[in-house]
Amino acid sequence: MRATKMFLCTLREDPAEAEVDSHILLLRAGFIRQFAAGVFAYLPLGLKSLKKIENIIREEHSFIGAQETQLSILQTRELWEEAGRWDVYGDILFRLKDRKDRDLCLGPTHEEPITDIVRNMIKSYRELPVALYQIQTKFRDEARPRFGLIRCREFLMKDMYSFHETKEDLEKFYKQVARCYERIFSRLNLTYYKVEADPGVIGGSANHEFVVPGLSGESQVFMCSKCNYKATSEKASGKISEIPLEKVEESIREVYTPQANSIEKLANFLDIKPSNIIKTMVFIADDQPIVVLIRGDYEVNEAKLINNLNISELRVATGEEVIRYFSSPIGFLGPKNLPALTTLLADESVFTLKYGVVGANKEDYHLLGFNPHKDLTGSIIKGNYRSTKNDDLCPLCEAPLKEIKGMEVGHVFNLGTKYSKAMKATFTNREGTEQSFLMGCYGIGVSRSLQSVAEEHHDENGLQWPISVAPYELVIIPIDYQKPDQKNAADQLYQKLLSLNFEVVLDDREITAGVKFKDADLIGYPIRVTISPRTLAKGVIEVKLRKDGSSELISQEEIANYLLHLKTRLFKEIEETVPPLLTIG
Repeated sequence: MRATKMFLCTLREDPAEAEVDSHILLLRAGFIRQFAAGVFAYLPLGLKSLKKIENIIREEHSFIGAQETQLSILQTRELWEEAGRWDVYGDILFRLKDRKDRDLCLGPTHEEPITDIVRNMIKSYRELPVALYQIQTKFRDEARPRFGLIRCREFLMKDMYSFHETKEDLEKFYKQVARCYERIFSRLNLTYYKVEADPGVIGGSANHEFVVPGLSGESQVFMCSKCNYKATSEKASGKISEIPLEKVEESIREVYTPQANSIEKLANFLDIKPSNIIKTMVFIADDQPIVVLIRGDYEVNEAKLINNLNISELRVATGEEVIRYFSSPIGFLGPKNLPALTTLLADESVFTLKYGVVGANKEDYHLLGFNPHKDLTGSIIKGNYRSTKNDDLCPLCEAPLKEIKGMEVGHVFNLGTKYSKAMKATFTNREGTEQSFLMGCYGIGVSRSLQSVAEEHHDENGLQWPISVAPYELVIIPIDYQKPDQKNAADQLYQKLLSLNFEVVLDDREITAGVKFKDADLIGYPIRVTISPRTLAKGVIEVKLRKDGSSELISQEEIANYLLHLKTRLFKEIEETVPPLLTIG
C-alpha cells in the first residue's frame, strides 16, 4: 500500500477524551475514532489489526473442532425470560421495542439463542459434542465506559458455546479451550495469567479468566508469592490470622463514642486498629434486609454475597432503611439484640478476634469486649464475604498474596445445566432417556485484545506492534521520494516485497523525512526500511526494528532475502512462546 493512497489520520497532540497510554496511542495513530462514550469506529489500520486477531482465533478454534456461526444481534424477551435473565441483567441490557410493541434486546451475550437453536436441532447423544462460535459485535449499556476499548458499550467479542453428553466430556473440552486461549494470547505476544474467577450473571461452576496485567485494567488479581495460586478479587479466598485486641476487655462494656460513625473515626477515638473493630453492615438483598458482620480492616465483597445467598439483586441499605428496620443510625448498629428472624451473616474474619468493638444500636455509643465466639447468638450464616487484600495468606501454601491490576481478555465457563434445564433443552442419551445438555461458554474480547496488545507494546514514541498483530509488517521510507535514485530503489524494493507476500507500506508522501519517521514510530510498523542518498551511495539500505531500535545496513542485492529471513525470525520468536496443542483422548 502506498501511503498517498492510505487513509492516514495521525494526530500530534494527545486527545482530551483518552485516559491511558494505549487509548491515547490508538487514537493518535489513527486506529480508532470515538463517536460517543464507549462507542468507537475502527479505521483501516485498526481494522487490519482486528482481522489479524480474528484470524488467529479462527485458526486456533479449528484445531479443537469448533465451527463458526453467526447469530442475530437482536434477541427476544421470551428467550431471556425462559433462562430467567431478562430482569437479572438490569440496566446494562440495551432494550427496545419493534413496531408491534414486542420487547427485544441487543445481544450482550448469546447463551439463550444458541441453546434455543441446539434444543431444536440436536436430538441424540450421537450428534454430540458440538461447539459453535461467532465473532460479533456485542452491546452493553455500561454505566461508566472508560479506558478506550477496555470498557465499551459496543465491542467485538468471540463467544463460543459447547454442548456435551457427560461431565467428563465437558471437562475435557473445557481444558482444551483453556489451552486454545493460551495459544491465542501467546500468538498475540501478550503476557497473561489464567486465574480462578467469579461467574457473575453468566453463571456456572468452574470458570477462569485470562488477565493481561496493566494499570488501565479493571480486574484485581491476587497471586501467591510462592505457589501457582491465582484468583480474581471476587473469587480469591486468602486466609487471615488472628489479631489480638490491644486493649483487652474481659466483658461487654458500653462506651460513649461521640460522632464516631466510621471505622476510621472510631479507631482514632479508641486508639485501636481497625482490625479490632467488627463492622455491622446492612444490605438489601432481593428487597429484604440482611446484616453482614466483617472485621473493620476488610470490605464486603458483594459478588461473594450474591453467590453465597443465590440472590439476583444486592445494594447497600440507605440510612433511612437502617433506622426503619433496626432503629439505629448508620455507624452505631451492632449485632446484639437484632430483631427476630434477621438474616445475619458473619465473615470468617470476625472469628479471628477474641474480643472486639461493635455498635451499641444507639447513637454515639459502642460496646467494648464483644466476644464473637460467645456473644453472637441465634442463626448465623458463616462464610467468606470479604474482599481479599495484599498480604492475606494463600489458601494453598499460606505464603503472602500480592495484588496486581489487569484487563480481562478471555473467560471460560463450565455452565453445567444452568441454561439447558431452564430452557428445557434435552436430548436422548445412551440409555434412551431424556437428559439436559451439559454446556460450556467461552469468550474472548477481540477489540479489548487489540488495546491490550497496545497497552503492553508501546513506548514514548508510539506503538510497537508484534509482527503477528501489526496492520503492516514493514514500511519503506525514502528520505525524498521525488529524487529519481531514491524513487527507483524504493519502487523496486516495494514491488519485490509484494511478490514475496509482505504486507508493506511505501511512504511516498511529499513531506519531510522527520514526519515520516514520527508517523512510522507512532503507527508501530515492526520493520522500518530507510532509503537515503547517503546509504544509496554506498550501495546499502538501513533496516531498523521498532521493538528494540536495533539497525543494520544491508546491501541492495541482499535486502529482499534479508527482510524475508528477518520476518521469519520475528514470527518464530513469537511461535516459540506458544504452548503445544492439548490432546485429550
